[in-house]
Amino acid sequence: MLNVLWPGRTGKKVRVAVSTLAWIDSGGSIGTIFIAFYDLTISGCMGGEETIRKLREINPEVRAIVSSGYSNDPVMASFRDFGFSGIIAKPFRAGKLGQVLQQVIAGG
Repeated sequence: MLNVLWPGRTGKKVRVAVSTLAWIDSGGSIGTIFIAFYDLTISGCMGGEETIRKLREINPEVRAIVSSGYSNDPVMASFRDFGFSGIIAKPFRAGKLGQVLQQVIAGG
């Protein structure tokens, strides 16, 4: 688990976990997740599409960003239909990730 303070307008504390299960194992509550960031394909773990379905069952207000290098994946083409709030294609730069995070935080 990594704790980071995100500077800027949000003033939010950012906790980073390598997976939703790691978050729960560290004492985190799914109800407290504001933004989740998922890759569609994660070797040996639940991918983003399955994870967002489970997260939304527990916390329908969670905002999630999906990422993938497979731009032709149906989830990437229609990310909102699959329950995601934002999208970022790989490879990406930190600046682009920041833009997407700001859009998702703003609700857009």
